[in-house]
Amino acid sequence: MSRGHRWAWLAAAVVALPATALAQRALSASGAVTYLDYCVEAGFGVERFSGITATAAAEFRLLRGLDAAVSLELGHLDASTSGFLNRSLAQLGLTAKIPMGSMVVWQAGVILRSYGTAVAHQRWMLATLGAELRVPFPTRRIEGVVRGTYFPMVEERGLPRPSVAFSGTAGLWYRIAGTRLGVLGSVERYEFPAAQAPAREEQLARLSFELAVDLTRRRPVASLPEVPGSDR
Repeated sequence: MSRGHRWAWLAAAVVALPATALAQRALSASGAVTYLDYCVEAGFGVERFSGITATAAAEFRLLRGLDAAVSLELGHLDASTSGFLNRSLAQLGLTAKIPMGSMVVWQAGVILRSYGTAVAHQRWMLATLGAELRVPFPTRRIEGVVRGTYFPMVEERGLPRPSVAFSGTAGLWYRIAGTRLGVLGSVERYEFPAAQAPAREEQLARLSFELAVDLTRRRPVASLPEVPGSDR
């Protein structure tokens, strides 16, 4: 299957699965504001970009023991290194989640990412496998979060498959009155082996402030029908 066909199939999945999930029960909706620092080392010095991104996400219950999350991140990154163009960032993510009790969540998904400048676009396609560990504090309102993700497939036109591709996340959640506030820091790193060009390393560091709202609602308990003559 060609690269273009893989993009088409994954894009269709990203569109179709959330549409199916919409028919199911919504669990939460969230938004985040992130400071992102993006560094590239390709043998010609460090290229550095930074800026603010905004993310909207929703989580749904597909089946018992299987949830799905959809996210969209958009932002603008200014070039901190002279001689380079500013970039826009657009990222669409789809993740399947399998909770194992209240502390561990297994995750797998797909990310479509695009960097754009005034003259060109760079498109990434990533498959993700990972796990999330949630550690409750004695107060019960606060949870520690640790997340590790491996990228078994990374495709970007013009680059070889990376020898290293992973991300790590850690932070805190605070729950109050059906909402969740979070502060999370993450590092995402790639190392591309040297083929005909110099070795290439890329790193994204994020500091995110999140707000999530619980959308689950208890169904009203149906009242029992009145029995004729019961008021006598």
